[in-house]
Amino acid sequence: MLEMYQKKPFLLELRSSKWLIAITIFAAIFTVGEKPGSQYYEEQSNLPNHIVPVTPFALVDRIGVPEKDVQFWSSTFLAVFGGSSLLASPFVGWFTNRSSSRQVPFLSAVGLGCVATIIYAVGTNTAFLTIGRCIQGLSVSILFAVGLAHLVDTVGRDEVGQWIGFVLSGMNIGVMVSPFLGGLVYDKAGYYSVFIMCLGVLAFVFLLRISIIERGTAAKYEKRSSMGGEAGYGTYATEQNTESYVRAPSIHSDSGSSTGECSSTEAMETEPSEQDRLLPSSTTGQEYSAKPQNRHNFFSRRFPVMTALLTSPRIITAWFGCFIHIAVITAFDAVLPIFVRTTFGWHATGAGLVFLAVTIPAILGAVIGGLSDRFGPRVIALAGLVIATPSVGLLGLVRHDGVGQIVLLCVLLACTGIGLNVLLAPLASDMSFVVEQLNEENPGLLDSAGAYAQAYSIFNSGLAAGMVAGPLWAGFIYSKTNWAIMNGTLAGLCALGAIPVVG
Repeated sequence: MLEMYQKKPFLLELRSSKWLIAITIFAAIFTVGEKPGSQYYEEQSNLPNHIVPVTPFALVDRIGVPEKDVQFWSSTFLAVFGGSSLLASPFVGWFTNRSSSRQVPFLSAVGLGCVATIIYAVGTNTAFLTIGRCIQGLSVSILFAVGLAHLVDTVGRDEVGQWIGFVLSGMNIGVMVSPFLGGLVYDKAGYYSVFIMCLGVLAFVFLLRISIIERGTAAKYEKRSSMGGEAGYGTYATEQNTESYVRAPSIHSDSGSSTGECSSTEAMETEPSEQDRLLPSSTTGQEYSAKPQNRHNFFSRRFPVMTALLTSPRIITAWFGCFIHIAVITAFDAVLPIFVRTTFGWHATGAGLVFLAVTIPAILGAVIGGLSDRFGPRVIALAGLVIATPSVGLLGLVRHDGVGQIVLLCVLLACTGIGLNVLLAPLASDMSFVVEQLNEENPGLLDSAGAYAQAYSIFNSGLAAGMVAGPLWAGFIYSKTNWAIMNGTLAGLCALGAIPVVG
């Protein structure tokens, strides 16, 4: 069976390298943050060139929506996007678990992103734009689940946090640069050019993905050379792993007998270094034994992997942390422009620039993930909540115009951004460790690498739920009370998130 793998493809090492795979997933997640529109809307026509909200202008100029309804439709599109992603997440994980490779669902997601962008570009009524946002939400749910699962398949467990931090930073970097790029292109080349730029980015991601050779396939090609050469890397990092993956006798077997068909996860379990866990030693396997208790339950029989994941306390903790991260960010996305306008008299430019204080710390994602790899996900995630909780609460002290108040606002927003980004990467990486733990305690239940995709579909559902709840909650509380009380409720949410992390 190995004869067909004797001839190596062109640039095999580069095309199966973790750097290329990570950059591809980073670029895909970047498209999540790169939006052709913005929440910010300026009623005047003389907007600065570097921030031009495309969607509000399309609503007014192309569709004829009254200016007073623009904010409503912008918020509605955001809720539709988050809601469709939330509803699609469980099915995405289940479907990906049955896919023979990561490539087909990933490229399908990129294709859906292109369809959504085209609908958004040519749509002439709010129904078309709503459909476009639904499709975009589905695309994002697939990209997150498949992309992060593919990354975990590729990198070694001692580097999971670092690499996940790197690729997740693409989302917030997209949020940072898209208003500037979209505004510049809109101003210089017109409406359709903005969407052509978005399609160009998606096409670039598509080309990157089809150039990749998955590590499972690369391991088969590398079998002969790896027996006498250097070890590989990632999930298939060792000679032993490569041997197991291509169904050769397991060198870890006491009896020396051949193994059957081994999945990449099983190969990973035979690696002795995998016994060293990043989580505190007090964590026991019993805490995460999530085998379904009721085999007569339809859901547990039909979806055993998802049932095992959803009954794991660590998975629920990670989900809640993801929910908090995006809920607070989107809450500020909805309310901050209104607050700075009424308090400081700022318009779109000031609102866009001050929001950068929240998103810029995302560039530290790889550093934060590296700290998680070294000290453990729980410690770093708790540190993020400790930073974010008082920072969000103290934002209520900003109440009137003045240089000191502006400085205080920027500093506290920056601290909030740091805390929220310190929270996200460790919880995302811990999900992969939960899958490994459950696989050890439930032999035969999670014996497929597809379990990672289902775990990260849960991760994406947390982000999607936060994207829906954050703006709705913040907008409601701010309209009924004030800025200080709104921030107090968000700080309480962050404090609440520390309870399962500590426990």
